Amino acid sequence: MIEFILSNWKSIILIYALIGFAVFILIEIGWMWVIRMDDHDKEEFPEYYDDDEMGVGLALITGLIIGVVVGIFWLFVLVAIPFLMLMDWIQRKHPHLLGNMLEDMEERDSDRKNN
Repeated sequence: MIEFILSNWKSIILIYALIGFAVFILIEIGWMWVIRMDDHDKEEFPEYYDDDEMGVGLALITGLIIGVVVGIFWLFVLVAIPFLMLMDWIQRKHPHLLGNMLEDMEERDSDRKNN
């Protein structure tokens, strides 16, 4: 395994970079769609929006930052999602393993609803 990685490290880095770039582009396309839908809502319901143009610029910068971070760490995001799903399953099926955190969260939620 190590021999394969050492002999093909340039190809592995190139593939990682290409997939990261594709993920970045897809995130940016999704972000532009969200901004376009927000503009559509702004035209339809102008009373709920300020006339401030800073919102569009801030949304573009936020999308750029999120796209760069996810583009660089896309492999970690793909590993983290199944891990989080596994932790949620363990928490629901075997709550004693994680210190009954789910019951504590449900208790806090019910306290908030009652107040």
